[in-house]
Amino acid sequence: MVQWSKNNLTFFKKRQLSTLALCSLLCFYVYATPLMIDRGGILSSEESGIRNIIKHKDNYLVITGNGIKKVHKHDVSRSLKTMNNKQLTSFLNGGHGVIKADQFANGEFKLDMHVRGNGGGFLGAAVGVVVGQNLVRALTYGPIWIIAGFAGPAAPVVGTFLTGCAAPFVEPVALTAGAVGGMAGMAATGPI
Repeated sequence: MVQWSKNNLTFFKKRQLSTLALCSLLCFYVYATPLMIDRGGILSSEESGIRNIIKHKDNYLVITGNGIKKVHKHDVSRSLKTMNNKQLTSFLNGGHGVIKADQFANGEFKLDMHVRGNGGGFLGAAVGVVVGQNLVRALTYGPIWIIAGFAGPAAPVVGTFLTGCAAPFVEPVALTAGAVGGMAGMAATGPI
């Protein structure tokens, strides 16, 4: 058995011990109760080289190909600061959003919460088209049929005639309103 004394510790052995102590401390710090966020829950550019993000208590660590960087507290959005591990896990795994990571020119990172829109996009577009077209038609053809109602027994004939006269002007506007409504509906309900 080797007895350790101050004299037989060489520089190399001291370096090994300090490296081992530092690694042990880092492993204890990182793996005590961390939350590991993989690449699927991170929105970042490929140039940043982010592999994972670790949340430990109130601190965030970004793992890149070059090593581990701690994110300053002022560079983490308020919404991420207030979430505990359970809330953040349900936010990411539930498909509600991702963590957006931006890298500054000095190599530091900024983390923000990026919420995805609910819905399917296509259903919102279909609803937007129907609402847009029928809103224009109701606003133009509705008053025509109200006025035609004053014609007494000839109301169906007068209403049909006036609708036919207005149709070449109303329908292009209704189709345009449908297209705009469809785009708005798709953007409002589709995933971002």
